[in-house]
Amino acid sequence: MTARHVAIDVKNLALYSGGIAAHGRILIGGWLAARPEMRFSLVGPPFDSAFLDGVKNWRHVPVVWPEWLPRPLRHPYYDNILFPRAVARLRPELLVSPYHDVRLPQASSGTRSVMMVHDTCLEDLPDLYPRRVRLYYLYMLGVNMSRAAHILTLTRASRDAILRHYDVAPKRLSVLPSAVTLDFGPENVDPAAVAEARTRHGRSRILFYPSGSDARKNIGRLLEAFALLLANSEDWGLLVTGDNDPGWSRHLVNVPEATRKRIEFLGRLDERAVQTYYAAADVVVYPTLCEGFGRLCLEAMRMGAPLACSDIPVLHEVAGGYPEYFDPFNIGAIADAICRARNKGRRPPQRDSRFDAEPVARAFVSLMDGIVHG
Repeated sequence: MTARHVAIDVKNLALYSGGIAAHGRILIGGWLAARPEMRFSLVGPPFDSAFLDGVKNWRHVPVVWPEWLPRPLRHPYYDNILFPRAVARLRPELLVSPYHDVRLPQASSGTRSVMMVHDTCLEDLPDLYPRRVRLYYLYMLGVNMSRAAHILTLTRASRDAILRHYDVAPKRLSVLPSAVTLDFGPENVDPAAVAEARTRHGRSRILFYPSGSDARKNIGRLLEAFALLLANSEDWGLLVTGDNDPGWSRHLVNVPEATRKRIEFLGRLDERAVQTYYAAADVVVYPTLCEGFGRLCLEAMRMGAPLACSDIPVLHEVAGGYPEYFDPFNIGAIADAICRARNKGRRPPQRDSRFDAEPVARAFVSLMDGIVHG
């Protein structure tokens, strides 16, 4: 069966800016532009559609994010009630989701599904997550794995982990890496903006953390390592993308006031502003315990920024010998790696063509063609 009407889950594009959302913009934009004869419904809360300027073969199907519900209930209600209801009304031949949490339709509905499983952190780090949260996402993952016609993941390491943990036929699982656009690089950053960023934050050294606050990100140990740097008379400021959300606040209550004063939350940044901070940073740090890709490493390399990151297989696959690696469970090792990266200084930008946006988007379109045409 050939699919002419495709629905795409855009919840992550609406709620977030980096990571899954940044990757999704590259894939969705490339697919829609390459297949103008197809009809696409982008289903989810309102999102910034500037990346689709000039593309005509899509419409936004709004699904209101349930702000009226208590925070713990919003995702379950949206994933299991609001989103499936919207898809059922559309009756597309194919549904594509860049994550594994929205409930996919059963095959008997006439809609085939493709989803992305980014990592196996829920399995690899079972004690890290609140029991209720872990059980919910594992339940949704199990339901959707049984319903998806095909599954995408980001690295060979994550593919191996999925095959190890779950009963998935290898032919149903493809690797499609994350990517960055060709204009992500220091040549497209205004030097005056970089100088202003450094002056505005008033520290002799900037430690930049452009990632999230969920449990696997290991921000508790990052804060302890940062405090250790300050205790050793290192003059640092920690700049964090995003807001001081509950993930941060539960750790910050244990941080001395003098350390908290050295931490600044930058809010939600567009891509140009993120590049400015990569260019201004003395060190980019990534203490994650588990990842499916590690896009932050790729971005730091593109900017030539000093990078200190966790010594885990997936980051080696993406970043090779570029970073200063550390044991993410060892606070002293994190601080030491930050100092080594600072001493090494900025480097010529490194670009790996495996992760360029255009070839990754072409590979995605080719893979979707095979699924669309059955």
